[in-house]
Amino acid sequence: MFSIRSPTSIFAVAIAASLLAAPTRAASESVVHPFQGGANDGAEPYAGLIYVNNMFYGTTEYGGTGACPLGCGTVFSMTSAGVVKLLHSFGSTPDGAYPVSGLIEVNGTLFGTTSAGGKYSVGTVFSIAPTGSNYKVLYSFEGVDGDGGAPYAGLVNVNGTLYGTTEGGGKKDAGTMFSITTSGTEKVLYPFQGGTKDGLSPVASLINVSGTLYGTTVYGGSSNYGTVFSLTTAGHRNWIYSFKGGTKDGEAPRASLIHVGGKLYGITELGGAKGGGTLFSVTTAGKETLVQSFGGSGIGINPVGSLISVSGTFYGTTVGGGTYSAGTVFKATNTSLSTLHSFSGGSSDGATPQAGLVNAGGTLYGTTTVGGGSGCHDFGCGTVFKVTPKTEKF
Repeated sequence: MFSIRSPTSIFAVAIAASLLAAPTRAASESVVHPFQGGANDGAEPYAGLIYVNNMFYGTTEYGGTGACPLGCGTVFSMTSAGVVKLLHSFGSTPDGAYPVSGLIEVNGTLFGTTSAGGKYSVGTVFSIAPTGSNYKVLYSFEGVDGDGGAPYAGLVNVNGTLYGTTEGGGKKDAGTMFSITTSGTEKVLYPFQGGTKDGLSPVASLINVSGTLYGTTVYGGSSNYGTVFSLTTAGHRNWIYSFKGGTKDGEAPRASLIHVGGKLYGITELGGAKGGGTLFSVTTAGKETLVQSFGGSGIGINPVGSLISVSGTFYGTTVGGGTYSAGTVFKATNTSLSTLHSFSGGSSDGATPQAGLVNAGGTLYGTTTVGGGSGCHDFGCGTVFKVTPKTEKF
């Protein structure tokens, strides 16, 4: 399958955004680092950041020194002041290419995936030291004969073994769940089947809740609008919820879940009362509640980045919508949904954030895939930004 990540047109959004004036901001937001692309910098950070030992680490889908069009992508580190250092430039075959997922840190080593490249051109799992040394391709996916392909999702650590998903591959080309040791021994644990009885296209990272893994698929399920599932580390799947779409439910959950107060919370890109996506909760027994619907004047639409919870309040991003149709940072509770910042694009701001946020010392940091200047193309190469809600103390 190896489908396109999201139907949202980031370039159309950015064109509209770049023509508009700077927004009136409901929170303190600023660009920490505008990416420039090329050999000296990354471009289009599709994934979010991690914060380890007072440093940020992330990936960019393009940029770097690799021979791919626009570059094959990078791994980078960044200080809180926005000083970026390239740790690795991907080079496609036999190296990985186009990382669109975030990193995890395990015992002082960073691990991640690339959506393409490797020996068979359908993605890799890699490791690298935080200094940029000891880079290794741990595994190259084959995409055939039951193996996975196109790992758009990141990894999760359970007792020293890493677990992840691939968007395609497997027996039905519907994606897989796999495990991999930190030394590179990989095993397919579950091949998704698609159709009405199973999920299709898991593109979000799994989460670990007391040794059980939970995740989402974009498609499949009873209405083909996606599912929530659980998996044991041995690969035994339990189907928790199948989205129904329409105005009363969400569809196309592309983001990872979070576990708060005994419930799973997540977002869907589409569906809901206003058609712009939803924030939902679901119990592990499968009782789902639509918490908020995105859309309407000034509110963002199409959330695809994972939520974070800070002191009982949810924070996240939307790809589109907001005052300037270039995406937003939002806050949500069970009873309210509001926009903290509307991105405007152009040279002074980012646009179209595809990833969630990270809380570092009371400030929220995130990435946008475009905006921040005119490098790469007229829409900019993307940014790292920070935002501090004026009325919250984290």
